[in-house]
Amino acid sequence: MPNRGEPLDRPTMPVRGASFAETALFTASLGSMQGGRLLYAFALASKLNPAEFTAWSLVMASLAYLPLLTLGLINGLGRSLPYLAGAGDSEEERTSVGTSWFVVLGLAAIGLVVAVWVALALGTYKPVLILAVLATWAVFQLQQVILRSYLKFIAASYQQLTIGFLSIAAAVVVFLGPLQGFEQAVLAYALAVVGAIVVGTAAHSPVFALPSARVFVRLVAVGWPIAAAGVLFGVLISADRWIATALIGARGAAPYVLAATLASGLMLLPNAISQQTYPRMARIYGATKDFHEVLRLAKSQNRVAGLGTFLLVVPASILASAAILVLPSEYREGIPVLIVLSASLVCLAQSTGYGNALNTLGRQWVYLSAQAGALFAGVSAMAILGTLLGVSGVALGVAVGYAAFALFVRLPFRRMAGHPRVEPDSAPPQPKESGVCEAADVVRPQ
Repeated sequence: MPNRGEPLDRPTMPVRGASFAETALFTASLGSMQGGRLLYAFALASKLNPAEFTAWSLVMASLAYLPLLTLGLINGLGRSLPYLAGAGDSEEERTSVGTSWFVVLGLAAIGLVVAVWVALALGTYKPVLILAVLATWAVFQLQQVILRSYLKFIAASYQQLTIGFLSIAAAVVVFLGPLQGFEQAVLAYALAVVGAIVVGTAAHSPVFALPSARVFVRLVAVGWPIAAAGVLFGVLISADRWIATALIGARGAAPYVLAATLASGLMLLPNAISQQTYPRMARIYGATKDFHEVLRLAKSQNRVAGLGTFLLVVPASILASAAILVLPSEYREGIPVLIVLSASLVCLAQSTGYGNALNTLGRQWVYLSAQAGALFAGVSAMAILGTLLGVSGVALGVAVGYAAFALFVRLPFRRMAGHPRVEPDSAPPQPKESGVCEAADVVRPQ
């Protein structure tokens, strides 16, 4: 175990910037992962009946709610680990990582026991397969957070490339015919994630330090509002599929579900930029407590993500529409929906930097409030417009929700920019007896 103050795992590149090659590789790897999932969805849509395809899509959408099962622990580690690295507290880093592994693996084991019991009671192994997807995805996300926190984006890229390539391979198998049915579809994707976990383990061995109840409480306190906000964001970008399904049934909603799945691919660039900016932002803030530097990074992220998404909308919409045209004719009803959803994502993309900044500055509860407001506006609009206009109305409701998000995450900075202050829980670390600072980053509701 490293001595206190000895770096646990420091990046070999400057904190404030990434090389173009690294950024390009990470973006391409994220694209391969999302593209592999989209191609897999396209393949399944050509083979499964509409009800089975909708069921598979809902399982994939449910991954957005996974952070609740860990009480926000992984999210707390994602904010705390780079913050602690910036503050120079390697002992707390190691304990945080070890505690996170203990909790995630423990919950996966408990979940497996429950899933087996339910499967035996119902006479079907579907619960075990669904649990396999959830558990493997949780482990994968933990590995990704650790790698990104230490700015190891090359290794994180290899993990994402693995999922992408294996998903494409699964899509080929589907097109060839051997893989059919909901159960096989879920199992194939779970195996793709397992492959990525193996790659991640080879790139960065898990830290099995003794877990700490104190650290667990701290990580949950930091991560719970971030996780809740993330879940609300997941609801905001996936609730339309649930609402469309409720309004017109699983079979009738299949064109909308496919269009929404394809449109979600446009979040590739904003996600890649956000995931590379956030750990750097937290690390810099942990070292400097510079509000204006955090705000500068947030605005830069917004500009790049918004412009990049805008430039991708037209060609991506044309390609996705062409892909839909080769499917059975019932899916063509989703083309207008695809266009509306794709255009609305530009508004969402050019606001994501403010969410990173609020989490970095210890304003997780403010960000959660903004998400809650956007979700209320969006879901209300989806339900009302969907009832009046059908699936096109649901798509317009999504646009309302994204616009509300863009507005609500900006409002806190109008007050903060004029009077920035360091929150009591995120004040500069004070020296301990060992002479090394410890980051006290437990946040409280604002």
